Amino acid sequence: MDTGERPDSADLHARITRIDRLFADLWLLSERHAPRYGDFGLTAQQHLVLGRIVADPGITPKDLAERLGVSRGAVSQHLARLEEDGYLSRQRSPQDGRVHVLRLEARGAAYRQALLRYERELHDAYVAKLSAADMAEIESALGKLRRVFED
Repeated sequence: MDTGERPDSADLHARITRIDRLFADLWLLSERHAPRYGDFGLTAQQHLVLGRIVADPGITPKDLAERLGVSRGAVSQHLARLEEDGYLSRQRSPQDGRVHVLRLEARGAAYRQALLRYERELHDAYVAKLSAADMAEIESALGKLRRVFED
């Protein structure tokens, strides 16, 4: 319950530290069950790129660079490696020949399936232990926190 009162500086600092630690702990706990990108022969950066492509199949390399906050050249290097390793292919868009369309190939499809299995496991864990109200509250709080970092 928000009373509108601001905690003193020491309390605020301690709370922020606890929030940061909770994020780190949650990440570590969730990663225990996540597909290991090393098992797929991916670097952490390639995992991020491929994961974003899996989440948004229509994404362009330009949008990918913007969303990941890296240069288009860096994305191009990752895409070249992912293409070389059989995860995806790049083709010119039939609508606009200046734009590449990204398509998952066999290894990329296998990676996508591993991510989908993991998402189902997370879903089942959330449903088993959290009420709909709990999830709505968490979603709202995380949305607020995200806005802190977006500017």
